[in-house]
Amino acid sequence: MSVPPEWIEDPVLKPVWDLVRAQFEKAGLNARGKVLVRPATRNERHAIGALLGRPITSDTVRIDLTTLDTRINERSGVGGLAAVLEALYGTPPESRPAIRAARDASRERPLQLAAELLTATWTSQWIAGLRRTVLLTNRVDSERTIREAAAVLRELTDAEAASLAHSGVELSAKLLGDAHALDRDRLLHQVVLRGLAAAAGIPVPEGAREREHLWANHGVEPVLLSRTCLVWRLGIGTGEPAGRRLSDAADAGDPVHVTEWDLRRISSFASAAGTRVLVCKNPRVIEGLAERGLDGWAAVCTFGEPNLVVDKVLVCLAGQVRTSITTATSTGRCLRLFSTG
Repeated sequence: MSVPPEWIEDPVLKPVWDLVRAQFEKAGLNARGKVLVRPATRNERHAIGALLGRPITSDTVRIDLTTLDTRINERSGVGGLAAVLEALYGTPPESRPAIRAARDASRERPLQLAAELLTATWTSQWIAGLRRTVLLTNRVDSERTIREAAAVLRELTDAEAASLAHSGVELSAKLLGDAHALDRDRLLHQVVLRGLAAAAGIPVPEGAREREHLWANHGVEPVLLSRTCLVWRLGIGTGEPAGRRLSDAADAGDPVHVTEWDLRRISSFASAAGTRVLVCKNPRVIEGLAERGLDGWAAVCTFGEPNLVVDKVLVCLAGQVRTSITTATSTGRCLRLFSTG
């Protein structure tokens, strides 16, 4: 590559060439438009004058790129603006309109594929939501994600298949060959969730429980042992094996974890009359209660935001016992209860 002459490579022209390059790229590598420069010193005015081939006496100079391209093409020995800018910067200038067009085309390809793979009445709403969220923008796996999402959505929105309950793990393994493909931290989970919301005609749920309800409404249940609810002295009073196990733990004063598996094998809760149920978010509170063995109390721990198992336990309790509104705090090995109702 030829080396530009000194009147082009002058270091004081760097700000000028920055402006020229930006305009040249903005115009799609066409030498059109103008840039305004403000030389602050005599050296800058002389350098700009040498570049333009005319004396500079004012504080502002308007440089026309068409005129500049013609001049340097004739006199630089390198070529026009594109060649000179590449020689000065070491990389060729890039067309910004072409970059935007390529980016737009890349963003639209997976969405066009989605429209081809799914022709349901709600597909357009799903695609519009994906376009707004730019979830698939600049991702090399976007088209694969759409193909996998379409396969899952066809399965879950099919009238016959929807009546069959299965876990997300089973569904992922069956359709995609990857048991974790629909895990909550995966992009595919988000894309499919938006499709399910569109199919149901509802906004995309934001809370964890609302998302799980939406999956459940389409036949996807959580793994029955994946979530638990920690309880203490919560008598079950039923004869099922799961009920007897939990009742034995309650009689012994031992905290115990209740799972979705247990709840599906327990017909009802039947705590002793007059039992006060404390709902807390810190398992240390349950530990403190178990250490003290307070009579007349039972407790449920939410571990922060309640999951679906905690919800179901509380709903069952609400139908069986009258609870007072009680909060609890724990510090070190001390436990304090504050009754507000």
